[in-house]
Amino acid sequence: MTPMPRQAPGAPWHARTAPVAALAAAGAGLALVRSLDPAESGPFLRCPLHSLTGIWCPGCGMTRATHAVLRGDLAAAIGLNAMFPVFAALLIGGWLTWFRTASGRQPPRWPSRAPAWSWLALGAVVVLFTVARNLQVAEGYLAKALVLLRAHNDTWALSEVLYELHVVAFYVGDYVRAEAALEELLTLATQADDARHTIFALQYLALVARYSGDHDRAVRLGEQFLTLARDVGDRPRTALGLGWLGLLASDE
Repeated sequence: MTPMPRQAPGAPWHARTAPVAALAAAGAGLALVRSLDPAESGPFLRCPLHSLTGIWCPGCGMTRATHAVLRGDLAAAIGLNAMFPVFAALLIGGWLTWFRTASGRQPPRWPSRAPAWSWLALGAVVVLFTVARNLQVAEGYLAKALVLLRAHNDTWALSEVLYELHVVAFYVGDYVRAEAALEELLTLATQADDARHTIFALQYLALVARYSGDHDRAVRLGEQFLTLARDVGDRPRTALGLGWLGLLASDE
């Protein structure tokens, strides 16, 4: 009689039941996600954070991305959530680690034995990704804050929000809104004799003008920025203004 193969020590057959059952449940879930479009129908839970605040968490779009990739559209999946390949690899690696450990075998080198720095780097990427995908949400919140602050005529707070709004608008490529926020900031700061915000407004208006292709306006605003920085004795911004004008001169 042929002897039965021996199990690894401490790993009876039923130890693998949990990971195998989880894999079967995941397969059934994937079949459901493939057959039903999460964007239109199906018993799929919506992200509570996004539903309550409008903020996109790192996992928002993962169900729709999974539907897309199961339909063979990887580009659409990445468009819905750029971190989809990373999260998918983590899930697969986590399941393999669980299964091999339950089987009494050595877990795979990744992700179970990945160095600590790689997890820190991944965490930093997730944070940056979350911030980047929420810039437009932040732009909307700042625009609403402006309405409230204008009603209360709080010049200082309004100036700060206008400054933040231009930063967010600039990074999402909305140069029109960035310029409008800076123009309003410049008007407010000039009326209030607020040199700090006036310098900020001139500096970043020059930057927006350069990115918008208006070289002459960028030079004119840069000269105004440099003059004011010299007048108030702001040496760091005076040096920045000189460097800025030098950069613009090299563009010609």
